[in-house]
Amino acid sequence: MDELIIDEHALMHGLAADDIEYAWYNFVAKMHRGAPKEGEIIAVGYDGKGRFLEMVGAERPFATIVFHAISPPTRNAMRELGMEKG
Repeated sequence: MDELIIDEHALMHGLAADDIEYAWYNFVAKMHRGAPKEGEIIAVGYDGKGRFLEMVGAERPFATIVFHAISPPTRNAMRELGMEKG
């Protein structure tokens, strides 16, 4: 398992680093983004408190850095992951 770093920017919506880490490793859906956001990963998952989170991270040689997290996931994130309700 690669190292995961939670950037302080990911905490700005009131989520704790432990909750983001739990949701990242226990994701429901995750994918690498295409152009123009190559190198980014978007994911959704539940934290240990049952909240559904949207997360965006960037792969680096030394770790993956999660720089965005919010609950609940946005409609755009759900659509990007192919999970938008019809």
